Amino acid sequence: PSPLTPFVADVCASFQESVVDTLIQKTMQAAKAFGIDRVVVGGGVAANSRLREKFPSEARKNGLKVFFVQPIYCTDNAAMIAQVAFQRFRKGRPPRKSAIDPSLQFENWGR
Repeated sequence: PSPLTPFVADVCASFQESVVDTLIQKTMQAAKAFGIDRVVVGGGVAANSRLREKFPSEARKNGLKVFFVQPIYCTDNAAMIAQVAFQRFRKGRPPRKSAIDPSLQFENWGR
């Protein structure tokens, strides 16, 4: 692959910084609103090195303890779902049909 131009690299870094800042800020707000004093960061996003670098100091400033899942366990659920779909496809099994509801309310999960 060709190297990124300085402009593209700057846009990417700026986007990452914005996302990291937003994730941290929203987490701090939620912890305060719900009286939480510790949080676990997991999932695919927890593998991001900038998030791991920046989160602990921001958490300390807000009296919050933060724990990170080990990177080896920070998987991307979309990749796992894609793998399952691929295996079903290889076996000739049709895709599952399900209704999509973008406004599904939390209390209705599992219906």
